[in-house]
Amino acid sequence: MDEVVQPVRKVTVIDGMALVQALGKPAWIKTCAQWAEYFNTALDKMSGQFEEVHLVFDRYDLPISLKESTRERRQGSKPAITYHVEDQTPVGKVSTKQFLSSTATKDELTVYLAHKAVMHFEGKSTVFIATSRQDVYSNSIDVKDIQSSQEEADTKIILHCLNAVKRGATQLYIQSPDTDVFIIAIYYYQQFCKDTYFVTGIGHKKRTIQLAPIVNILGVARVEALPGFHALTGADQTGRFAGKGKLSCWQALNRCPPRVLSAFAALGASNNLSAETESAMELFVCQLYQPGTATTTVRDLRWRLFSRKQLEAQKLPPTKGVLHEAVCRAQFQAMVWHQAHVPNPKLPSATDYGWRAEGSKLVPITTKIPPAPAAVSNLIKCGCKKTNCRTHCTCRSQGLNCSKMCNCGADEDVCSNTEQEKPLAIDDDEEEDEISDLLI
Repeated sequence: MDEVVQPVRKVTVIDGMALVQALGKPAWIKTCAQWAEYFNTALDKMSGQFEEVHLVFDRYDLPISLKESTRERRQGSKPAITYHVEDQTPVGKVSTKQFLSSTATKDELTVYLAHKAVMHFEGKSTVFIATSRQDVYSNSIDVKDIQSSQEEADTKIILHCLNAVKRGATQLYIQSPDTDVFIIAIYYYQQFCKDTYFVTGIGHKKRTIQLAPIVNILGVARVEALPGFHALTGADQTGRFAGKGKLSCWQALNRCPPRVLSAFAALGASNNLSAETESAMELFVCQLYQPGTATTTVRDLRWRLFSRKQLEAQKLPPTKGVLHEAVCRAQFQAMVWHQAHVPNPKLPSATDYGWRAEGSKLVPITTKIPPAPAAVSNLIKCGCKKTNCRTHCTCRSQGLNCSKMCNCGADEDVCSNTEQEKPLAIDDDEEEDEISDLLI
């Protein structure tokens, strides 16, 4: 009996806000209506070879958000300006970055572009689906089953991929520049179709990465551990270890015993963070800061490195208190990713996992345990001159605010470390290894 050949059905899922930012706003665009036309023209070019297209946006309508602190940091010191988005809104003299500086403007823009895109695809043979806030719209099919309360496009993209496969997709192309999306896609690959690709970059830097060979090389255990590993070592919301890129972290993982790999797989798999998992994370950090060491606690390793090598404070591993909060945040972030397939996930409060509420944003708790007695902490000072205490700051790396003893004098006009908000010791200026480059 002849084997039935399944007809090819090519589907693409596009990261909407990433596309807006990648396209920018050419000088000829004077109104939001022209911007929407430009955006839809780009969508046409990206969707020509596909039977089905999903356009997925983040949500910006939540009263409190994990992403708000990250958005503020990326925005810099310039104040955000809110614009009302409608056809005749003038945008000719406003840069893309300035226009997108306000969360309220982003919210209106995603709703506006989603509706414009659906209208653009009306009457066309391509099945088109777009999200905005919790809503989902289509030009031709019922999409109620993928209405979602999820905040991030990162997880909504996975939800839409699973929906497309359920309805017969045989080739799947995820278009996003986000490493978080790449990691989650690898984790969920076994639920996708065999021919699933990750498309990233623009122009001559555009790459199409087939996921199957990566998954096969990694093996089941490492694929299961990947979300937890990425959450602890450097995701969008969780920060990373200063001076330690993904390559260093990956090499450290490969030096660890199997129980560390199992612990990374356990991160986010349930609401509970066990003592065994935290102990394994501590062992991993020891291998990260001193390859091959027999030391298994950060307390002992900090003393060993300081007493024998007189390492500067920013080169020491984090204190146990700082590491605990970082692991809690990784636990929560991995929980979010583990529920990407659930349209309306029931998650515990982030404030139980290393964050605290501050107005409309959630900011990371550096530590609840003083890194040293007050008499010692008062002796720590930084010598920052031109970095505003953002990078390579001794005080920041130890979870301390700058003081009058520091070179900066804890003057808010020149020092950004008078009220710590960053987890661990995030070095924004240091180039980070892309994990996609390590796995392919």
